[in-house]
Amino acid sequence: MITKIKLKNWKSHFETKLEFKSGVNVLVGEMGSGKSSVLEAISFALYGTTPAIQNKSLKLESLLRREPQKTDQADVELSFEIREDKYTVKRSIKRNKGTFEAELRKNGILIESPSSRKVTDELEKILKMDFDLFSRAIYSEQNNLDYFLNLRAGDRKKKLDELLNLNKFSIARKTGVTLLNKLKTSREIILDNLARIKLDKTAFNLLELTEEIKNLNEKSIYFSEKLNKTAELRKIVKTELDALQNKKKNFIKFTERNNQLKGELRRIKSLIDSESKKGNISMDEINSEKLQNLLENLKTKLVDLRTKKELFISTEKEILKLETLLKHTQNELNEFEKNKEKFDDFYKIAEELDLKEKEQITLKTKCDKNESIISELKEHITHLKENENCPLCLSALTPERKEQVLNEKNILISTLIKENEQSRITLSELQQTISKLRNRKDDLLQFKTVKNKISQKKSEIQELVKTLEKITRSFEELKKIVPTTNETELISIKRVVEFRLNELDLVDKLNFIDSKLRELNYDEIILQKKTEEKFNLEKEFEVFNSKKNSLTTLLIEKKRYLGLIKEKETRIKDLESKSILYLKKIEFMSKFITSLEITQTALRILFVDTVNQVMQDLWEKIYPYQDYISIKLEVDKDYVLKLKNSVGDWISVEAEVSGGERHSAALVLRIAFSLILAPTLKLLILDEPTHNLDVTAITNLAETLRTRVSNLIDQIFIVTHEERLESAVTGNLYRFNKKETETTLTKVTKVEFD
Repeated sequence: MITKIKLKNWKSHFETKLEFKSGVNVLVGEMGSGKSSVLEAISFALYGTTPAIQNKSLKLESLLRREPQKTDQADVELSFEIREDKYTVKRSIKRNKGTFEAELRKNGILIESPSSRKVTDELEKILKMDFDLFSRAIYSEQNNLDYFLNLRAGDRKKKLDELLNLNKFSIARKTGVTLLNKLKTSREIILDNLARIKLDKTAFNLLELTEEIKNLNEKSIYFSEKLNKTAELRKIVKTELDALQNKKKNFIKFTERNNQLKGELRRIKSLIDSESKKGNISMDEINSEKLQNLLENLKTKLVDLRTKKELFISTEKEILKLETLLKHTQNELNEFEKNKEKFDDFYKIAEELDLKEKEQITLKTKCDKNESIISELKEHITHLKENENCPLCLSALTPERKEQVLNEKNILISTLIKENEQSRITLSELQQTISKLRNRKDDLLQFKTVKNKISQKKSEIQELVKTLEKITRSFEELKKIVPTTNETELISIKRVVEFRLNELDLVDKLNFIDSKLRELNYDEIILQKKTEEKFNLEKEFEVFNSKKNSLTTLLIEKKRYLGLIKEKETRIKDLESKSILYLKKIEFMSKFITSLEITQTALRILFVDTVNQVMQDLWEKIYPYQDYISIKLEVDKDYVLKLKNSVGDWISVEAEVSGGERHSAALVLRIAFSLILAPTLKLLILDEPTHNLDVTAITNLAETLRTRVSNLIDQIFIVTHEERLESAVTGNLYRFNKKETETTLTKVTKVEFD
């Protein structure tokens, strides 16, 4: 039961707190007084929305008050009771932010906040209904009591099924049919695959294939053993053949070396004969040791002879070098003697250059001074042209005096300019003379040190003469002591000794090679036989290896084929199992779809039977006349509400009854829906329920609500402009008056009863 509602800045009508009781609560007022907004506030407090907002005919911000002063926030607080528990829900709306805050309390304790969505979810659990059920079974919008009767054919069944959640059975049935078709398609694919695999003729007896694989394995083992033995024997023969081939290589190498040494020995003997004839030398009887000593002695003599010759040659070259240097130094001395007198002009030129440079500085200073005077005179002239006073003493000048001064200064400027031009010409000539004198001075400067150089060169000549005399004496002595031995003869003897030593060495090497050849004991026939043996083994190995590889390939293919056959058998069993499983699923899904349809129909019939039982009891209490004695709801292709007349015929409410009878039938249907679909609240909200009713019908409706309906429903809210419905009140009555207020806000007055 709703106990009170508090509104702040709510719409454009009023700001108040209303209290409610069980029974019939009436809110009455003229059109535009905002009484219906109380019902909107109840809906918004419970679910965060209203039917108009849900249908998008209004925006949430339309709930904010617009006049007499626009507000950016509105608040609603609703209190209600269920059994012995007291609940309070608060919601706030902000412009451009929507519902920004909400809270729900139970017996004063906060149970949910601040999410509006979570508060709504918690309220749906407490009330055991969602907004759709609330707006269809409990909340009758303005002049919309006969909402279900006004629905188009076909929509009524759909909307009522949605209200009862029976539409979920239809959705589940459609989904089930889709799934059933997919299952049938999948089973057909499985059966097609199964038939295709069974028609495959490639499979044959597994036992035969297994036996064949066994025989192939035995053959493969046999050839593997043969191959291994051949490989071992081939390895042994290869080792022996490698040893023979290595012996052959050594034999060839030693033979070639033997022939090479013999050729070298013949060449050496020829050289010995040739050199011996030149020097008439004979060394046949000399052994190797004596030859070695002789060679060392000859080398020493040759070294000594060559050293003395080299010294003789170098001394001779040194003498020649000193004589050349002495001659060059004497020439330099003579040249210095010739140029000594030239330096005497150096001092005269230096003195003249100094005078010319001083003259240049004096003349340049004079030119610069004249330039300064000219510049100053020009400034004076400029000043005189612009002013009437003297530029020096600043005294006033007469025009005649001013003209005279200007002429004097111009004449002086002209004189100074001419003087400067002549000075510049003289300066240019001086500059050329100074440049020539400087060049001459630089040329003579190089002879400044001639006297010192003459003395130095004379000393150098004396030293060179002494050194030359000393070396010449040494050279004359060296001439006397140089040996007269013939170097060519010594060289010839040395070569004969070296050749003879080479001959003895070659003989030793030949003897060594002969011993190695005897040790090798190489036989070409044995090598040929071993090569042939290895070739035969290689051939045999290739044959065995080829047979083994063929068997291995065949075995792999047979085993692969065996695997394919086993895989096909497994695949057949798997497909057969899946086919049976899919068949069971299809049978189950077919039964499930049928069950859904049966259950949906049964639940619909059960609901209709329950509604009819409640409506029959309600009709007898609400409708006081005897022209229609019963009411029922039929369902076939659609839901149809019917009344039974006094002669026993059932008549459709939509076609053949008056507006008042239709209104009563719609009210009974609404109450029945509220009792059956929302038993937790036992609440009914009617907004302007007198549509299409005449005065008598309105009076009867008020009486019915007061005396009959209030006994069935715990709490009823009626919003109306019809004052006759005030007589239906068993709870609280509020009057809404807007015309009598000074502002645009509605005045709300609670009517007290004795």
